[in-house]
Amino acid sequence: QAMFQFRDAYDDPYHHYKDKSFKDDVDTALRAAILPHLVQFKELHCKDSQMELVSHISGIALPWEKAVVQHFPVTFRVLLDSFLNENQIELENIKLEYCEEHGYKIKDAELKDKWRLYHRSHGQYRIISTDEAMEQDHL
Repeated sequence: QAMFQFRDAYDDPYHHYKDKSFKDDVDTALRAAILPHLVQFKELHCKDSQMELVSHISGIALPWEKAVVQHFPVTFRVLLDSFLNENQIELENIKLEYCEEHGYKIKDAELKDKWRLYHRSHGQYRIISTDEAMEQDHL
């Protein structure tokens, strides 16, 4: 039995629905592509191979699972917008494909590599607690 896909209902010359990607899905795929950078940053900040980190906001010691890597002072959104502008890409035109681990991944390997390289050279981070991250809804 074939499942109904609502995208198929709008697959006509007028809608071009399948040609567009949803912003949140693209966001997920772009974040998944640079996740290794964040994990590496977190690992580098562990004190003497102990699984404890320190919040850059409060200075409080944090266990690994309570520590979050945050893009700072340049937010992820600003970094992404700069990348898109520099490469003259519209977010909704980034093609995605299914990824079991993260839900979505960037289909174009060359674009994914460009994004990773851009992020590697421009991204800056800090460690904060999960609670501190929840308080910062603008990020």
